[in-house]
Order: sequence, then structure tokens, then C-alpha cells
Amino acid sequence: NDSDKETTFKSAVDCVTQSGFRRIDTMREKVVQIACGLDHTLLLTDKGTVYSCGWGADGQTGLGDYRDEAIPQPVGGCLEGRVVKQIAASTDCSLALVSDGTVFGWGNSEYRQLGVDTTEMQVAVPTAISSDLFKGRVIQIAAGGSFSLFQTANGAVYAVGYGAGLGLGKDVEATSVPTRVVFSSIRNDDAISLISASVDYGAAVTRNGHLFVWGHNNHKQLGLHFGQFTDLWRPTNVKLPFRIDRVHLGVDCMSSMG
Repeated sequence: NDSDKETTFKSAVDCVTQSGFRRIDTMREKVVQIACGLDHTLLLTDKGTVYSCGWGADGQTGLGDYRDEAIPQPVGGCLEGRVVKQIAASTDCSLALVSDGTVFGWGNSEYRQLGVDTTEMQVAVPTAISSDLFKGRVIQIAAGGSFSLFQTANGAVYAVGYGAGLGLGKDVEATSVPTRVVFSSIRNDDAISLISASVDYGAAVTRNGHLFVWGHNNHKQLGLHFGQFTDLWRPTNVKLPFRIDRVHLGVDCMSSMG
């Protein structure tokens, strides 16, 4: 019952907290990617299967209910039989990109951050985002707390949801339809190659190694000039004396690698 599951979940957490890292012996496939939300975890295997565990109150585990799950379980529904290439999670929402370019979302939909056609506040099963909303095949995804980002094969970046993390400007505070993000200062011989999102801010790296950031900057996480706490509603190039290849966003911190 639910009481037993809650006890099991708490016991698993206590075990990790008290004893350090613990191997998940239930996984029989090789894990190639991990995505962590606030209270849930997604695991992607080399066979393209998604597993999930953790807090499920918003449906973020995608297991068809709103219960907690201590042991990673395969996410079925519309993902069953499909090969997933990338997963993304943040706060209480989850995304999965399938090999044919279809994107599925589940979890909290309070801010319409999943981009799915629903009025439900919580989505407990993987639900497809209409490919007609994108001008091109989606090749990369990133999940923020109240927004999501998608990159298409032609280099365009789209945002859906709510807040400064959209990067759509102050006049677009919310959108339930994926809307293209404008990178006005990218040169014609350059293009976006990587997107990343956190709770309330986003970042992108170009093919030539330039870093763009936008969103909330309450802890100077955007890497702007010293002392600057200004939020950015549109992508802004961070001037660095070296090339950036990857960027990782925490809740209120950012790290990059050249």
C-alpha cells in the first residue's frame, strides 16, 4: 500500500544518506544518461529505455500515477517500444526525445512548460508534443523549472512555459506554444550547438564556442560583470577570453568547460 511504499522510499534515502553511494542492483541495462529533477530521477539506458524513481506527486515519474517510487521503474505508455535518445528533468517536470524527433513531456504542467496540449496541471504519463509546433526536427531538449527549451536540426531554439527563462523578452512572460528564441548577436557563420536550462534561467553554446545566457540572475549565476544582479529577458553573449564547449546549470550556479 501507499504507506509501505513511503516507508520503503524513506529507507532507501536514509541508506544513501548514512552509507554514501549505493549501487542500484535492479538495473539490468547499461545507463548512458541521468537527469535529475528536484525530487525525482530519470535514467536512460543504451537500449533507449527510460527508467524513473522518486517523488511522484506531480506525475513527474511518468509511471501513470502520483505515488512515490523507490526503485527505478521503466516508463511505459507512449514511450513503450520507442528508442529514446535524450532525457531532461528539472524541478517537477520531465522530457524525453525519441529517435524520430518526437518529444514527450510529463509531470508538472502548471506553467504549460511541457508544451503538451492539455489543461491538466499534472500529467502522469508521457504525452507527445505536436511536431507541427516546430519548423524542423527536434534534436535537443532542456527542462527548466517553469519552462522548456527545444533545438531543431536547422539550429533554431524554441521555448515554452513561463518566466524570464523563456528568453523571449519582457513582453512575452508566458506562452503555451513553443516560440522561437532570437539570438540577435550570433554571426552568420555560427549557430547554436548546445542548450541548457535550470529552474529559472537558460544558456546556449554556439558552434564557435560563444556562451549566451538569459533569465534570473539573483545570485549572479549568469556570469555577467561583477556586482550585476540584473535579470536578462533575452539571450546575451557572455564575453570570455576562451572558447566554451559545454555548460552546466545548477539551481543558482553555472559552470562551463572549454
